[in-house]
Amino acid sequence: MADALGVSICTWNVATIDPPEQLSQLLERLLSFDPDVCIIGLQEVSSKPHEIVQAAFVDDPWTEAMDAVMKPRHLIQLKSTRLQGLLLVVYTKLHHLPFMHNLMANVTRTGIAGLWGNKGSATLRMDWYGRSLCFSNWHLTPHADQWDKRCKETQQIFEDQNFNIGNTMNIMDHSFVFIFGDLNFRLEGMSREKALNHLVKNELEPLKEKDQLRITLRDRDEFEGYAEGEISFPPTYKFDPGTHDYDTSPKQRVPAWTDRILWKEDTGTDPILKQLEYHSHPDMDHSDHRPVSAYFQLKLPVDGATPLVRFDPVRTLRCGQNAVCSYSIAQDTKTSSWDWLGLYSLEFSSIERDYKTYVWADARSASKQSGKYQVTFQAEYLPDDCYDKFVLCYYSSVMECTLGVSAPFKFISKTTEMEMSEFQYWKPVSID
Repeated sequence: MADALGVSICTWNVATIDPPEQLSQLLERLLSFDPDVCIIGLQEVSSKPHEIVQAAFVDDPWTEAMDAVMKPRHLIQLKSTRLQGLLLVVYTKLHHLPFMHNLMANVTRTGIAGLWGNKGSATLRMDWYGRSLCFSNWHLTPHADQWDKRCKETQQIFEDQNFNIGNTMNIMDHSFVFIFGDLNFRLEGMSREKALNHLVKNELEPLKEKDQLRITLRDRDEFEGYAEGEISFPPTYKFDPGTHDYDTSPKQRVPAWTDRILWKEDTGTDPILKQLEYHSHPDMDHSDHRPVSAYFQLKLPVDGATPLVRFDPVRTLRCGQNAVCSYSIAQDTKTSSWDWLGLYSLEFSSIERDYKTYVWADARSASKQSGKYQVTFQAEYLPDDCYDKFVLCYYSSVMECTLGVSAPFKFISKTTEMEMSEFQYWKPVSID
């Protein structure tokens, strides 16, 4: 039986600004739908040389600001990827982690003969409950007279985005593809004065008839098979930052819907992907662009799904003592001596960064009688917090993803006995 899962996507050209305080308000709106996955695609993130170097070692300010909002909502940063000013970050609920496999990132440079990354795409693909999904954040060439160049860049990205995973060798091969970003398509043959006159009267249809992307979707084959929700919001570019006024600079840009979200479904069955919301966020006036977001409902076979790694219930771990953990691995699962098990506070942001401690998995340690594997966490590396909740996660270096998450548990003091609640490992975590 298929369950309806929620997917929130947001795109914003931030024009090199720092994360504003109101970013939390934007993210809270995205989370108001209680999505299972939340994808943020930014363009023109400040990418000065020293910032690029820093980003190789620590998260950039935008990712840190987003993590701070997502963490209390128990959304984990699944993965992030960056191409110069393009930033793509994917968050998910904890209980979905063991079912997100074969994560792979890819980037395509389209700026300056394909050598410069100021324009292009940053993409993440994954398998989720037996379906392949691809999320791609784009920033294409600007200006109204560069319509054909944008279409050529589209072809370049589709040809270049290759993944050597199963039947998804190319971005187009996935069951679901989401393309979003500053696609930079403009209004064809409409003056600024005429566009503003229509907008004053809230007449969007005359502008939509001149929209280059809408015409491309209808009459050309670069985006064959892709769809877009009905646009019911004013153009998202170009504003005087900090105002609701369209460009009053000497350039006098014609308003346009440069910021878009497209999708394609290729499942060979009745449609199981549905867009429920598509709108802009006009109060986020910090950049010359307005953010655009969409909410989708996706039906996937969640019921009966079993993680590749299953932890035995953790009952009585005591502060100051070694902790022994047992788990089983599904047959034919690819393992490695570089796989590891991490201990995490229940409220954490990143699998690769936020562990309290970890141990290497030992693929040779399984008991012949039970088929169980066992590892030991040394007492000196364990937390002495008897109030926080924790989980164990098994990370596969081969598949570059989490294969199992334990039920939440607590460490108990030497003088206190506490029964741990048993949860199904792939069900939502219960938070007090």
